[in-house]
Amino acid sequence: MGTSCLRRGAFKALSALFLFSSQARATRRLLYFCRGISKVMKHLTGFLWLLTLLSLNRGDVEQHLTCSLSQQTFPVDSDTLNIGQKWGKNEPTAVAELSIKQLISSSSHFEIRTLDPEGAIFHANVRNNTEWFLLGLRNGRPEVQIQNSLCEITVCGGDALNDGQWHNLKVSNERNLVLLEADGKMMFTIGGATEPINEIQNPKMTIAVGGIQTNHSNLLMPMNTALDACFRRWKWLNQTSSWIHPPGVKPCFSSIQKGSFFSGAGIATFRTSEGIMPRDDWAVTLEMGIHMDKRRGILLAFSVEDHMLLLVLRVNEQGFSLEFGSNTSLELPLPPKTCLGFSLLLTISPTHLIWKLGDEKIEHPVQQVDYQELRTAWHKKGGQISFGGLPNMEKMSPEESDVFFEGCLSEIQLQGRTLDMDSALYKSDTVWSHSCPQFPLNS
Repeated sequence: MGTSCLRRGAFKALSALFLFSSQARATRRLLYFCRGISKVMKHLTGFLWLLTLLSLNRGDVEQHLTCSLSQQTFPVDSDTLNIGQKWGKNEPTAVAELSIKQLISSSSHFEIRTLDPEGAIFHANVRNNTEWFLLGLRNGRPEVQIQNSLCEITVCGGDALNDGQWHNLKVSNERNLVLLEADGKMMFTIGGATEPINEIQNPKMTIAVGGIQTNHSNLLMPMNTALDACFRRWKWLNQTSSWIHPPGVKPCFSSIQKGSFFSGAGIATFRTSEGIMPRDDWAVTLEMGIHMDKRRGILLAFSVEDHMLLLVLRVNEQGFSLEFGSNTSLELPLPPKTCLGFSLLLTISPTHLIWKLGDEKIEHPVQQVDYQELRTAWHKKGGQISFGGLPNMEKMSPEESDVFFEGCLSEIQLQGRTLDMDSALYKSDTVWSHSCPQFPLNS
């Protein structure tokens, strides 16, 4: 019986081993088959990808391999306030009203981010513009101006804050001291400049951001009050307050880079007149960096006061076109990988026009009549150079106007001088003066 059981057990073991071996061989065959199918699909996918690329032209391939600018969007932050809504006016972006009688704290704090070197952060008005406090930036560093019955004082110092990073600022009033902290570090202390805030007899105080509530002539030191900056996590004297003058619609981008952002709705215009005629070998020189958001629009135009155009530079899906005077019309293709940015150089001398986009370059002879007209208009006839569109486009209907440029211009050098958007003859409120959204593929 034991032998029979052993034989039956051995038979079952051999049967199981045979079955296992058969299943293993079948499994291996299936595995080899799947691997073969995988290799075929891999090669087929690569072949189809190659066919797709071969069906595109060179520009389409570069566009496909880099980024699709026409579909590009820029992330924005919620619960933030862009205080750079207005240009050319001292009036603030937004105003909040506080009750001094309900004070439970004598300090205010907020976070600010900017690349702008100068402007008003906030202006506190106590007694009908006769007593006020101003915190701003000058050369990127904090500046405080105080005017009241005790003193008139201006203090500037501390670390530069216009590096494009978020900074936590705290302004406190302790007895007769004013203290300013940035990122937990004391910037400066001003003594004997104010009375304790809870002893102020006036029942209300107004806080204005991005501008001032008094005449510019009343400032102790002149300041270009417009500030391209963003706020978040603000608390004024530890009170919950709403803006009685609602802010504008400009958003705060999640990340920024240096430059001036044209949103596709406005222009910036500068006067070129220098009042004296130049030497005979005078030339126009313009250099700048470009990140384009949309491949269509007028990048720049030079005109005289009656809007007669002497030079226009346009961009479209095929490339750039330049028109100068009545005799010169040139074209250059779009540089590859435009989303990474590229440089523009334009020089117009008495004999030649040199135009360079990225690595592409054109040299073209200049007609003397066109050069002389440009030279005279630049210095005597109220010449104006406009970036982002034509000088009168904002007054036209959408049907009759050309398309505004949309993108970022950086390091604009005109006649060897850096252009500051805050010094423009005119700038649309839709243009960011000192910042651009971070382009996703920017190197």
